Amino acid sequence: MRRLGISRRHLFETTERPALANLPTQDYEFAEWRFARVSTDYHIEFERYFYSVPHNLIRQQVDVRATSRTIEVFSKGQRVAAHQRRYGGSRFGTDPDHMPSSHRRYAEWTPERFRRWGASIGPQTAGLIVAILSSRPHPRAFEHAWAC
Repeated sequence: MRRLGISRRHLFETTERPALANLPTQDYEFAEWRFARVSTDYHIEFERYFYSVPHNLIRQQVDVRATSRTIEVFSKGQRVAAHQRRYGGSRFGTDPDHMPSSHRRYAEWTPERFRRWGASIGPQTAGLIVAILSSRPHPRAFEHAWAC
């Protein structure tokens, strides 16, 4: 530095500091990228859990970006779905906006709706509905029964 006639500190302050950018506000998060094909039930699989995508992407290949907290799905460079990553509980994460309208109507057929309907007809019908629902699982419990 003697040859230049300036100190390293002066060189840093005049040349390098103005070029520095601020550190990112968010911590770095590792992301894993994979390809996936959208199945006929408009879900993609990532590590044995299933995440919904818009139903118009059935049978298309998409890119999946997985972090420790989120699963993002991209089609042709555009993000089409984002889900909180699952590690336990239900194996299916379904966004109702991704369903075709006919499936959305079916998803509204909950056990509680059947109980209310039976009660509106009469007490015997309500009792029959309760007995039927308790004798076997309701398809809504599987979240994707329409795809089976």
